[in-house]
Amino acid sequence: MPRFETEEKKIVDTLFGEQIETTSNEDAYQEELPDILFSQPSGEQQRTLELVNVPYYAPRIVIPQQLRDLIPYVDELSLYETRWGYDRDKDESYDNWCVRVMPEASEVLNSIKGLCEREKIVSPQAVFSYVQAKANGSQIDFYDEEGKSVLCSATFQRREDGFCLTDALESDEFSPVAVIAVNMGKVASDTAKQWLLMGRDNDFRFLDGFVRETVKALAEYVAALVNREGRCVGDSVFLGMARDCDSRIQQPLLDVLEASRIGITFNRNFLMGPEYSALALVLPR
Repeated sequence: MPRFETEEKKIVDTLFGEQIETTSNEDAYQEELPDILFSQPSGEQQRTLELVNVPYYAPRIVIPQQLRDLIPYVDELSLYETRWGYDRDKDESYDNWCVRVMPEASEVLNSIKGLCEREKIVSPQAVFSYVQAKANGSQIDFYDEEGKSVLCSATFQRREDGFCLTDALESDEFSPVAVIAVNMGKVASDTAKQWLLMGRDNDFRFLDGFVRETVKALAEYVAALVNREGRCVGDSVFLGMARDCDSRIQQPLLDVLEASRIGITFNRNFLMGPEYSALALVLPR
């Protein structure tokens, strides 16, 4: 199928109001994937039909063609306020904070994004696969391909109202779960460490914050693809980055995903690397 390298401009909602965004019509994925099938009986709301030809335990790599493809998925509030430290003044409303912060924060974002693109500091790559899982109280048990042995389990906190993320799964039969691994590349980790050692603390803060939020954005980007396929339609759950994610589930899931194909490894300290790597799930809604 030919690719048409055309661009169009559209207005999108952001933390700071409507912004003009240039988007590409290029195929954003490394491989062609099936479309969602829809059924809309008379008088009923449109619903997604399950794509039965989407295989389990068959890892697929996703590589965004451009860094800007991830920007719509970046949590601007987390980036500007939490990562970059653009704090609100006491009793300042978010509207006033946005007006005050937008000029400088937007300039910094454009600069750091441009630098990462020019110098190829980040190399976003992801891999995902559908696996079989069951709920087991407040934990999810992930099974091997034969469905006989539990590879690993992830525990989630049950809220005071009794709700837990595991409620999305069955306990007596398998449910489809999409497992996602993302990696921003070793150059990003090496560059951040080098800047920190050189005393470029401010530059490090901007780069580190941007890459961390882009890691989450990449996971959301892949989760959107998973939802479009229809096998597992639901919300994404970010399990954490290399040093935050539970090491007991890292290696089994990375093995299932064959994550070494996108440069993710599991080192002697029982941590996945490079540093800007992460795991995420999509649980059925």
